[in-house]
Amino acid sequence: MNTLDKVNYAFHLATLSEWNMVATVRTHYRMKPHTATKKFESLSRMKGVNAVFGCLQPDRDFNLSPMVHMHLLLDINNLEPKRTLIKGLSIRNEQLIGVQKIKGIFKASRYITRLIDDPVSHHDIFKNN
Repeated sequence: MNTLDKVNYAFHLATLSEWNMVATVRTHYRMKPHTATKKFESLSRMKGVNAVFGCLQPDRDFNLSPMVHMHLLLDINNLEPKRTLIKGLSIRNEQLIGVQKIKGIFKASRYITRLIDDPVSHHDIFKNN
């Protein structure tokens, strides 16, 4: 995928929903793509969650330590987003590295999709109607 395709993908992703939060998750185990998909889907079924774009990405030193982490782009209307994320993803509190309101949606979607062509990364989107 060339740079222009990545930019277009990020732009269109930014317009798919009313994204309002981003989150980062790091588990103590190496997560497989099918497990990440189940977690993203489970989160999307939680009350107040309208859409989830999840990305499973390798750590920078993936060749030395094959650990991965997740970035989430969220359309969530919930008073307790951290609690919803922990329950929906079935993770422990310390595994949720950060949750922030989005300051610039295009910049956030570009960052989350930056490794979309990496064979180790995995992306999924779940949107409720």
